[in-house]
Amino acid sequence: MNGLILYFSGTGNTRYIAETMSDEFIKNKYTIDIEAIDDMVTVDTDKYDFLVLGYPIYFMYSPLFFIDYVRNNISSSKDEKKVILFATMAAPMKSSFRELESILNDKKYKVVSTKTFRMPNNYLIGDKYKLTSEKKANALIKKGNVNAITMIRNFMVGKYKKQMLGKFYSGLFKSMAYKNIDDYKEKTTKFSTDNRCTGCLICKNSCPRRNIEIIDNKPAFGGKCVLCTRCINICPENAILYDGVMRKQYKGLKNINSKFEKI
Repeated sequence: MNGLILYFSGTGNTRYIAETMSDEFIKNKYTIDIEAIDDMVTVDTDKYDFLVLGYPIYFMYSPLFFIDYVRNNISSSKDEKKVILFATMAAPMKSSFRELESILNDKKYKVVSTKTFRMPNNYLIGDKYKLTSEKKANALIKKGNVNAITMIRNFMVGKYKKQMLGKFYSGLFKSMAYKNIDDYKEKTTKFSTDNRCTGCLICKNSCPRRNIEIIDNKPAFGGKCVLCTRCINICPENAILYDGVMRKQYKGLKNINSKFEKI
């Protein structure tokens, strides 16, 4: 069988789960294409038998840019195709897949399995967001690995399970996500650099939305930011500031397996 894994990952958590799933499929003789949606390209799914879609949770909900991507860039299916949806987040709770499932249903896809994977916190630009301890991070990543492999093995033998959030909380978090669009956009304008910046271009070349330009040998941040914080975490000098303050960097995954180093 042929499958396509599409994912968005800012600093590596979602990518880790996507690659773990890909490896498990390949071990079982599946043909798998795996792609990040950094460039937001339109995907023709006709040659695939199933899809896997993954993303990080943003403020308790699916990222609105990922929802828009699925709505606008995944073609309708001629025949009903099965879909796995997964999300990653630091909080120990479920997330809602209802809006994405509705969009996919309209395109003639059938969501058969969903799961939220708890991973180390990689969102460190607010005062209330703390770096996960190395011991706890390692435990979460290893558990995520086991759960991802189990999810794929179950899918391959037709054992499907949806981990869905109840309608009340799904509706609540959806309402909050759409109402806070202006606040979200305001947050994306708070990136800058200090004098440690060497103009190395790593942030520019790594930005998933091509939002960074180099002007006078320094990064200039545009209006396409999706607040993934990849630029902060990938900067070798930790010279990218948020709201004028240097933030801790998330290095997650590098001590688990060299194959999955993200930064």
